[in-house]
Amino acid sequence: MPFPGKTGVYSGDGCVQLLGTTKRDTKDIITLLKQNKWIDRSTRAVFLEYSKYSISTNLYSPVTVLVEFPVSGSAVPSYRVDSIQLVTFANGLSAMYAICEIIMLGIFIYQVVAIISSIRNEHISFFTQFWNWFELVCAGLTITSFSVFIKLCVENIRRYELFIADQTIFTNFGLAAHWMSVWKMVY
Repeated sequence: MPFPGKTGVYSGDGCVQLLGTTKRDTKDIITLLKQNKWIDRSTRAVFLEYSKYSISTNLYSPVTVLVEFPVSGSAVPSYRVDSIQLVTFANGLSAMYAICEIIMLGIFIYQVVAIISSIRNEHISFFTQFWNWFELVCAGLTITSFSVFIKLCVENIRRYELFIADQTIFTNFGLAAHWMSVWKMVY
């Protein structure tokens, strides 16, 4: 997924170095990178990505710190912090959330059936009325919202399973945060 900086857009290609899980391991890796001149004149950007988890709020926060090195020789820093809730139904209101989502899905299915029925009855004259177009747009937006929500749920489950499987390696929650942002825009 491309990441926009202040001086360019970065595709995510390039060299990757995972840092250690302890302070000592990380310090040793950074020392080795300095000795091998990992950052040189051809380096255009350095990313530092990590994730934080808050137990009290059940939020994961993927953090991306970017330092860009334009041709002028300067360093341009920027950062991005997102907060996402991977486990949506982890609190006491989980049954309420599930019931509301099922009711919303039922209303949506009813709306689609009614639109299809109207199209079958009215044929081409269905498309001549403003409110029918309004219903079609609402149905299209609802389909989009549900599709993005399903993609968000699948991505959250994948990231969470990766995280639980091996907590000693870095799990990037940035894609899950991206889908959360898209869903918020559509919703």
